[in-house]
Amino acid sequence: LHKIVVDAIVNEPPTPIARMQPDAAVFVAELYIPQESQANFHDFDIGRPGRKVLRVGTFSSAKHGTRKGKVVASDRSGLCIALCNDVVIIAIVQRGGSACALDSVALRSDVAVQPAGALGFKIKAGKQYPVTCRSTQERDLWLREIYDLQSFITT
Repeated sequence: LHKIVVDAIVNEPPTPIARMQPDAAVFVAELYIPQESQANFHDFDIGRPGRKVLRVGTFSSAKHGTRKGKVVASDRSGLCIALCNDVVIIAIVQRGGSACALDSVALRSDVAVQPAGALGFKIKAGKQYPVTCRSTQERDLWLREIYDLQSFITT
């Protein structure tokens, strides 16, 4: 029986939480903390009781990616932003789009955003990130939701 349980844990794909939106489940499954950043995020827990992922978006970004633990432009595929009820999580989407390296976590009340050009905005969550959206509607939606603190609940 023990071998069956161990084999299932090691070999079976993770099962998403039934109430979690599909894009949030994919984000949670692909999020990892790079080796060089583990000390900075040692107490971060994506599954903290009460934390809910409200919206996940993947965007193009002007200058982020990693190579051998160092941030460089050539490896970047984009930026992933997860808006939770308590925090904003920013991760670097690795080339190929199959993994998201945790780069910043900030309380929603501490995050600042400002429009930048027709399709972009800048988000400051510890660091500042330039973001490019696919449309002005997408940009406006994200600006509205980041500013809207009615769903902000500390955990």
